[in-house]
Amino acid sequence: VTARSHEECLARYGRYLDENPQVFDDFSRLLAELHRDGKRVCVTCFERHPGDCHRGILATRWEAKKRRKVSHIEPSGCPRLVPA
Repeated sequence: VTARSHEECLARYGRYLDENPQVFDDFSRLLAELHRDGKRVCVTCFERHPGDCHRGILATRWEAKKRRKVSHIEPSGCPRLVPA
């Protein structure tokens, strides 16, 4: 069933992450591998604001679970798609 709104879509993704915590370990392993190869990582998406995007949900939860630092690059004055 397709989500009826952007907000519902993001909520579903959050629930998916809650139900599949191995995603964070997989993401950590991928980042570690890339860093070992001397590469930097930048996760991007179509939405400008991380609060409006799956990438922001993943990054915020990964940061909390793995106690890592995430920096968001946000354009100032960017209109939000989902109410804060």
